[in-house]
Amino acid sequence: MTTEPRRVIIVDDEQPARDNLRLAMQAFDRWQVVAEAADTAEARSALDEHEVDLMFVDVQMPGENGVRFARSLAGRPNPPIIVFVTAFDSFAIEAFEARALDYLLKPFDDRRLAQTLERAEQLLEWQQRAQYAGAVQDLADDQQAKDEGQAPSRIKSISVRSVRKIERVSIEDIVWIGSSGNYVELHCENRCLLHRAPMSWMEERLDPQQFLRVHRKAIVRRAAIQAVHSSEAEGVSLELSTGERIGVSARYVATVRAALDAHD
Repeated sequence: MTTEPRRVIIVDDEQPARDNLRLAMQAFDRWQVVAEAADTAEARSALDEHEVDLMFVDVQMPGENGVRFARSLAGRPNPPIIVFVTAFDSFAIEAFEARALDYLLKPFDDRRLAQTLERAEQLLEWQQRAQYAGAVQDLADDQQAKDEGQAPSRIKSISVRSVRKIERVSIEDIVWIGSSGNYVELHCENRCLLHRAPMSWMEERLDPQQFLRVHRKAIVRRAAIQAVHSSEAEGVSLELSTGERIGVSARYVATVRAALDAHD
């Protein structure tokens, strides 16, 4: 681990919010606040003067909002890790978690800040800036669609926070998706990855021509379905290319049969 302090910029249009975060950061010797900015123009000027490892960016600011600003940074050769700072917003929180991005909720406590800094340190040590920047770009695409009143674009990959890295998992590699509490299980041919996102978020962003909801807790790739089994005792189930069997709930039986008949 490097012994040089990690450099930080705080971007927030509210002076008290910048003061609170700067004072809280004084408890962490590994991190040094090198600049503060009240808007994105000031933030860009600060970036021209300092090499930065981490930026705290308020989501809601006059003019250019924090998400759009973060997207503009994602294309830089060595982009900083972005931690979004926001008041409670269920859409924003769901979007951050589904994209494996870090955030601070106002008001935050020292424990949450420490956890956030630890994650940022890991990403920097593991040289994950580019992967994190890709997740920021995905978030910005979602936000732009929402702002324009459009449906979210179909996802081609998912940023998953796994052991020692953020991994971009191609949608093409996913055979089926299962629900596990606040997480989804991404089942690929030879492995399963746990990702924090609701099933509704996944279903909304998957191409319905490729994926089919078959149960409250399961979405399957249409092309992976090898056979349909039905019995009075077990009901309807789908045999997948992996050899797994996924149950079809009564609610989805008619939809599944219609989809398979249309495919035939």
